[in-house]
Amino acid sequence: MLGRSHALSGAAAWLAVCAASTAVGHRPGPLAIVVGAGVTAAGALLPDIDHPRSLVAGSLGPVSRLLAEGVDRAAEAIYTATASPVDLPARGGHRKVTHTALFAVLVGLLVAAGVGWLAPPWAWLGLPAGLGCLVHCLGDAATHAGVPLAWPIPIAGQRWYRIGTPRALRFATGGTVEGWLVVPLLIIGGAVAGWATLAG
Repeated sequence: MLGRSHALSGAAAWLAVCAASTAVGHRPGPLAIVVGAGVTAAGALLPDIDHPRSLVAGSLGPVSRLLAEGVDRAAEAIYTATASPVDLPARGGHRKVTHTALFAVLVGLLVAAGVGWLAPPWAWLGLPAGLGCLVHCLGDAATHAGVPLAWPIPIAGQRWYRIGTPRALRFATGGTVEGWLVVPLLIIGGAVAGWATLAG
């Protein structure tokens, strides 16, 4: 998916978490709702730091672009070093290690530890950061290429097995389905979840 769709999916996911929390009697405060949605949206952009032309790679100009190029090369090297004999040859680092559940968990833990060290009451921000990364991966799993979500756990003999929705339900990144169906559904879903949280 495109960067704006990922950011939107992250915010919608956090609002859904808030709505679910409210439904079981634990409504988050306004600050937690707003800040959490922002952090989840940012986290949903982070996995594409492995692509030098992505939205997140351009966020800090030459500095983030240089970082993205480094992550791209490192991700390709990790893929090559850990690929099984039946995995496809590496072609760049995009949609490799940063598009795994393990990466999402590590981001969540690192943010929680880093923020918790500086401001302990805000350590909970690790949850929306990790959730954003996971939502990004799930969004890309709905596109034609899929993602190696389970890495390094082998599936069908492949360590980098690409998990995705059923092929008939996959769509092209930036295509008509994403723009005219997925994005509106995310907006509506986020709005409903936000309303349910505030009204609960």
